[in-house]
Parts: sequence; C-alpha cells; structure tokens
Amino acid sequence: MRCAKVVGVGLALMVLTWALWVGAHQGTMEMRVRGPGEGSYSTALTKGDTIWYSGFEPGDPLGVNVDYNAKASPDEWHVTKRMLYEGTTTWMTAPVDSYFCHIGDDSAGYSDGNEVGYQIELDLTNYSDANLYYLSAMQAYDVGEVYDKFVVWGTNEGLGSSWVNLDPGEGYAWGGDWGTSWYSPEDSLISLAGLVGHAGVIIEFWFYADSGHPEGFGVGIDEIIITGIPATAVEEVEVGSALPHNFVLGRPYPNPFNAQASIEYQVPDAEVHLGIYNVRGQLVKTLVQGSMVAGDYIVTWDGRTEGGVEVGSGVYFCLLRSGDIALVRKMVLLR
Repeated sequence: MRCAKVVGVGLALMVLTWALWVGAHQGTMEMRVRGPGEGSYSTALTKGDTIWYSGFEPGDPLGVNVDYNAKASPDEWHVTKRMLYEGTTTWMTAPVDSYFCHIGDDSAGYSDGNEVGYQIELDLTNYSDANLYYLSAMQAYDVGEVYDKFVVWGTNEGLGSSWVNLDPGEGYAWGGDWGTSWYSPEDSLISLAGLVGHAGVIIEFWFYADSGHPEGFGVGIDEIIITGIPATAVEEVEVGSALPHNFVLGRPYPNPFNAQASIEYQVPDAEVHLGIYNVRGQLVKTLVQGSMVAGDYIVTWDGRTEGGVEVGSGVYFCLLRSGDIALVRKMVLLR
C-alpha cells in the first residue's frame, strides 16, 4: 500500500473546493460496446496499479500530437469541452468531468486528407501485464458512406517500426457513425501483454481521412486508463511486525469503478473520520467515524449516499481525517 501525501485539513478542503468548477459542466455517458448487445464496465479494471491516467482535466498528463502528412493547417488532437454533432444542434460533451480530447474543428467537423496520431509513451520494463481502457465517440464518413478510419495501436522497442492493432483487432479499423453516445472498447479492457517488458512503449490513437468530402464531427476520446501489474509485485505482509504509527490512505481499487470500490487505510490508535465527498466539497457518505485501534483496514463504497441513493457518474474524493492530519484520494465513478 502506497502512502498518500499528508496535508493539513485546511489544504485538504481546498483540494475539494478546487474541484468545484470541474463539476459545473459534467456530461452524461451511455455505456455501450461498439457492437451488438449491452456493454458494461469491466471489473477487469481491477488489474494492477494505475500507470497512466488522463481525463483531460486541468493538471492531467497529455500525450503528443503527430502530424503524418504535414499539412499546412492540419486538424490536431486538442482538449475541448464540446463538439457539434453533424447536421444538428446537438453538442457532444465529456462523458465524465468537463473536458475530453477531439480531432477536428469543434463546430465544423474535420478536413479531408488528414492523418494524425495522439501518442502516449510508457516505460513498461518492470511490468508483467498491462491493460488499456478508454472511451470514444465517432462520426466520420465521406459522402456516399465511405468511412474514414480510427485505430488504436501500439509498439515498443522490441517491435522496431512494427505496430500492433490493439482495438478492435482482427487487422481492421473502426469507421463510420457511432451516434451521439460514448463507447468503451469492445472487450471493455484491452490487453497490452505484447508490449510489456520494454521501455519506449507507444500507444497511439490514429485517425485517417481519405480524399473526398468528409462529414461528421470526427473522433473524441476521454478517460484513458492504463493499468499494470509490477513484475516484482509481492504481498506486503510482515508477520509479527509492529503496529502502525502513521496514517496511510491507499488508492481506491478499482479506480475508475462502477459497482463498488475498496479503500485500504492504516491508522494508529486515533479518532478517525473517513468519508466520500463530491466535487462541491459536500459529504456524500461517512464510511468510518469514531475511535479506532491501530491496524490495517479496508472499507468499500457502493456509490450510494447515506440514504442509499445511487450517485451519478463523476469525480469524488475519499478523505481520511484525524486531528490536523488529512489524506485525500480522487475517485472516478462510471455508471
């Protein structure tokens, strides 16, 4: 269990207050797979630690744009709050929080003859397994229903210049009009097993528009999550070890989550408050309150309020407080 940074109560509350504006433009998300049947959030997201995460919110890490055809004024992947759905007045907004990443003009679609990539570079040398999750929306086709292409692929130093198609696989690309909903990968979680054990791993979201008259808003991506299992991972158990003298708040697990998240924490003998707060700094549910004996504990949150009402998708904060000690962890709930 890794330690969260210890801050004063005042600063912890400032962290919660900082997120006020994030919730001001929260969108909604319809979770469906790209294909037949109903999709669901995969519990496979519990696999390992979070290696890289971006919801494209302020302070989140960003990838790198690659312009393959060097057009004078190419469309580029860029962070935005909304994009206009073709032929309507419907604005697509982020599935979670306020921002997402988009290829094309936010109100006028994208250009023909465009080929650009959004790359994330990783060091997976010390991982035995890794997985990718993301959300996307797409509307990209030429007149006559000739669909432009969207591919997620990856490479590493061991593959040289070769690329492996990650989603949807089978050697083909996504294309067409998915509608105004956000979609998860077809298999919910994409295995990066063929890329682990290497530095210089690149995950790329690639978009190509052939010549013609393009229609649609292009492609949007959000909530990119890459998790991994360290190759040297061991269970941190010490038989007969001394009781803890410090406060530790572990990462919620899984994160993001759908049905419930587990939260590990460690406390000395102390009065403890452990609660869930929304982006407005309001208490959603108290998980622990009272005097505790020194030890390691685990508690779960099922995404409900004190009254048992399900809360909506979005960002929440887990706050562990005792005296002038406060630990904060960010949580993302996806319905």
